[in-house]
Amino acid sequence: MTRTEQLGLYTWVESDPVSLTQMNENFTQLDTVGAQALARANAAGINAAGLLLHSRHAGQDISFAQDVMAADLTRVKDAAAYSQLMFSSAGAHLLASGYSGVTENIRNSDGTNISVSSSNSPRKIWTIKPSGFGALSSVTVTMTTGAYSSFTDQILLYCGGTLVAESDEYVKTDINTSQSEFTYTFDGFVLDPNKTYDLYFKTTYSTLRHISSATITATPLIYTSGWLISPVQHLSQGRRQIHLNVYTGGTACTVEYRLDGGSWNVADVYRTQAAASQTGAACTLRSYLFSITANADLELRIGLPDADSIVYGYSAAIL
Repeated sequence: MTRTEQLGLYTWVESDPVSLTQMNENFTQLDTVGAQALARANAAGINAAGLLLHSRHAGQDISFAQDVMAADLTRVKDAAAYSQLMFSSAGAHLLASGYSGVTENIRNSDGTNISVSSSNSPRKIWTIKPSGFGALSSVTVTMTTGAYSSFTDQILLYCGGTLVAESDEYVKTDINTSQSEFTYTFDGFVLDPNKTYDLYFKTTYSTLRHISSATITATPLIYTSGWLISPVQHLSQGRRQIHLNVYTGGTACTVEYRLDGGSWNVADVYRTQAAASQTGAACTLRSYLFSITANADLELRIGLPDADSIVYGYSAAIL
């Protein structure tokens, strides 16, 4: 009987008696050394993943081991669902204030009232850029009075040259000599502060009417909590862990994950440290590590508990 040079394991020749004690000692030694090697390899993989994610957040490319796969989740705007959030260069945050509408005098460039009739319909009457998110409910237009016969009006909403919403048709069937305000209702189209909209007036009435002002009425979209949800990421064979970095500010966010559309699981923070966002703002880097099942569909979601919570960016490495 002899021992191996590196681990001191028992070896036998054909004439040696079999010893279960020695065999069990061999297995114990292999298990101990193997566990230590696995722990070191895992730690190296996590460190490599952390370095990779931090570099991607900073807009840099680095080389990395083949057993570390970085998910393309570095831009918060790539989220599959973010209806409760607003994005800007300062990151993603809750919609804490919204757009309720505005009243404005409607004029041509020379200061005269805009005239509308069927001959120049539809005609652009107003360009707006909302100050926040709001669900459009109506547009009220004030025009000069006159004797009106039957006609049909409508307000059309364009964005970038594309028709994005239109009001219900306003149908006039009786003669009225005093009516000067006409209200056109919408079904809650969401106005986006990142976009500019052109309002067009459409009518079948042949006589000119002169528009003096218009009022937009909207319901502000305000949320006290919300989720940033990642696209579904399919996990390939051999992937066992997720290392997630989230760059946040203000109130600490929560992170949850689920596999194959099952129930959501809370991920625990294992490291917190000071960092900087891509715009240079001071923030907190929260790192999460959790086990997964190979060949599964993974979803991640980051919860913003209040208006002070901000997500500057997030990225994941699959080990």
